[in-house]
Amino acid sequence: MSDESQQVELLDLDIESILSFVIGLTSTKAVQYLGVPVIEAKKAEKDLKRAQLSIDTTSFLVDKLEPYVDEEEIMQLKQVVSNLQFAYLRESN
Repeated sequence: MSDESQQVELLDLDIESILSFVIGLTSTKAVQYLGVPVIEAKKAEKDLKRAQLSIDTTSFLVDKLEPYVDEEEIMQLKQVVSNLQFAYLRESN
């Protein structure tokens, strides 16, 4: 599959799907910045400043997505944000 066809496929997604994808990325980066290895062979470097940015971004995107998706999905996403915030507090103390 060429890069151009991948770009076209991404552009075919609705904004809700794109935001859900980005939320997955930012929440995974938050975990990584909290020092948890996401990729088995790669050591994660703890960076609390970037972890906070990732968590804040994830929370912002979840809030923006809320009116457009069902309640169950939002509850799950808000639980992810809460878990990340708790992990951040634990790591920063």
